[in-house]
Amino acid sequence: MAVAVSSEELAGGFVRAQHRLLIDGEWVEAASGETFATFNPATEETLAEVAYGRAEDIERAVRAARRAFEDDSPWRRMNASDRGRLNRK
Repeated sequence: MAVAVSSEELAGGFVRAQHRLLIDGEWVEAASGETFATFNPATEETLAEVAYGRAEDIERAVRAARRAFEDDSPWRRMNASDRGRLNRK
């Protein structure tokens, strides 16, 4: 039996949650602690608060990405399908 579910119901708490940055495999706050609101363009309703990544956060993410591709890194040896699965997780 099919049940109709609105996109808002489907997203549930995810939409209204505060979102952090994924850096080095961990969800972290922006270094500045700043966030910005994202809006539903149809209703102008605030959908979520998102971490505002700035230069310090970007540098941290770049360093983590470089480490992920070092010779002995499991990420480097992982096939693309498994990487994609982890990214979606």
